[in-house]
Amino acid sequence: MPVDYRAPNINARRLGHYLQQVREALELSYDAAAAQVGCDATWLIRLETGFQRATPEEVGRL
Repeated sequence: MPVDYRAPNINARRLGHYLQQVREALELSYDAAAAQVGCDATWLIRLETGFQRATPEEVGRL
């Protein structure tokens, strides 16, 4: 069975889920959260879904 290497790994998904919970607890939309952090909303969406990896510095900034 071929492996799809584009699929997010468990650590990326776990981090994304945690970041999504925090964003939702603060009642922020993707656009509002991205504006506060100074990043693009599509990057934030990809990060929360696990398809974008973040550096430790980026996670600290979030």
